[in-house]
Amino acid sequence: MFKDNPYVVDAPHIRFYAGVPLRLDDVTVGTVCILDTEPHQLSERELQSLAYVSEHVSEYLALSLKHQQLMQEHSFIDDTPAALIKWRYNMALELQYVSANIQSLFHIPTHALREGSRAFEDFLDERGRKELNFLLSNHLAGVASSEAQFRILPPKGPERWVKLLSKSFYDPEGRLENIHAMLIDNTANRYFEKRLNEANQQMRLVLEASGLGT
Repeated sequence: MFKDNPYVVDAPHIRFYAGVPLRLDDVTVGTVCILDTEPHQLSERELQSLAYVSEHVSEYLALSLKHQQLMQEHSFIDDTPAALIKWRYNMALELQYVSANIQSLFHIPTHALREGSRAFEDFLDERGRKELNFLLSNHLAGVASSEAQFRILPPKGPERWVKLLSKSFYDPEGRLENIHAMLIDNTANRYFEKRLNEANQQMRLVLEASGLGT
């Protein structure tokens, strides 16, 4: 099969080839091989070692591909009007990831959260911290999805009302692994709700004063 190959007929005059398929998701994408200009006879142990190398290369390529896909997903999220936060549970909840657009949307410094010098709760008022802690405790208790609304008080810029939509993920034994949450700016909706409530209150006072209530 290889006798007419240019690398056999001409320089470097290959005289030995041994290869093991390189597979990703059960699809052969290449070969981990050994080439030499001298003939050899590999032992069973050497063949197993070559297969072992191929397996590890496949795992590395799979991880690299997943990392690339994850970076693409994060890049997509950074261009949306919603910020993403992930917590990992390891005896306690730890911030695992926060999308870069949390700074442009809510004026929260992304680097401070990623470095761990500030916690997300630091930018909430007391009521907001209680709302967030209640939501997270529900996930710890086994609640798969939840939502909450609270105010964000950034170090610079106006306060913002946000809606947080969260989903938790568990291992096969039911233990919490991580929580993913989307933060959506809800400031405009809260403003209109406030104006509507004020208008309703004014209308109720007018009706009560004029005796025209139904």
